[in-house]
Amino acid sequence: MPSVSDNKARSNPKTAFKTIDDFFTINSQKMRSPKFWFVIMLIYISFLNFLALKTTPEAIFLQYFVLIIVFLRFRAHDFIHSWLPFIGLFLLYEFLRGFADDISPFKDITLFWVNNFEITLFGKLPTKILQDAFAQNFVLVNTSLFFYTLFFYYSFFVGFVFWLKAPDKFGEYFKRFLLVSFAGLLLFFFIPTAPPWYVDAIEELGIERLIYNGWIMRQFSSLSLYQYFIYGNAVAALPSLHSAWPMFTSLYLIKTLKTKLRFLFLVIPLMIGFSVVLAAEHYVIDVVVAFLLAYIVFKINLIPKKPLKKFS
Repeated sequence: MPSVSDNKARSNPKTAFKTIDDFFTINSQKMRSPKFWFVIMLIYISFLNFLALKTTPEAIFLQYFVLIIVFLRFRAHDFIHSWLPFIGLFLLYEFLRGFADDISPFKDITLFWVNNFEITLFGKLPTKILQDAFAQNFVLVNTSLFFYTLFFYYSFFVGFVFWLKAPDKFGEYFKRFLLVSFAGLLLFFFIPTAPPWYVDAIEELGIERLIYNGWIMRQFSSLSLYQYFIYGNAVAALPSLHSAWPMFTSLYLIKTLKTKLRFLFLVIPLMIGFSVVLAAEHYVIDVVVAFLLAYIVFKINLIPKKPLKKFS
């Protein structure tokens, strides 16, 4: 016979799927719950972003906004108020990134130094070593490239979950995320660095750029702000923000969550770090500097614990 608490749980939609078992138990009441379909659609959209779309920030914003309008309309104003400033600042970072190499006075000095240093340090470029060892391993290469596709959306998805479930953490999370981005922008200006694939186009290093080219959004590029306002930067290799963003996100999750399994989130940035070297997108040094940058931004105190004293 069901307990009183069970009956309350069934009658109160706010208690829906508090546990994983509850979520996977399908019943007619749950099928009518907007929260249930919200979660299903978020999983579907995230699946597409991980594996196919590789969308831009404003596209992710619109995807989430549509979800909110359809299923959580009462939070629409809060969503716009919270996310628009972040998306705007991130697009500003992307815009400035496109010009960092053009205005840098150090480009002719620093462009190939990491490539030369790693060849001296390892005897051979690490990308060449990895591709010689693993390029024919279909499972490893595609697993690696799967993690590579997570690098951008992973941080946005976690931010969205924070906004949904822990709004008090959302502001700090994205302030630090933006700090990682703009700190990387400064390094792009001071140390323009040609990635392995760029050097290979000049010197024929015998490596291949192992990334997927047929992603869906390429067919709809005219719909993206990137088509009109954002310019690429082929020599923005140091640090690898591909690695820094997910490392920062994983560190923040480890700090926030209490489960013993939370350290498994480190697998994501570590695999991405491996992937970007294997795929000729970055050097080992790019990844190491990226991890250090993410850790420093994660640990830095953005808000002084004590107010500054006024001098009379």
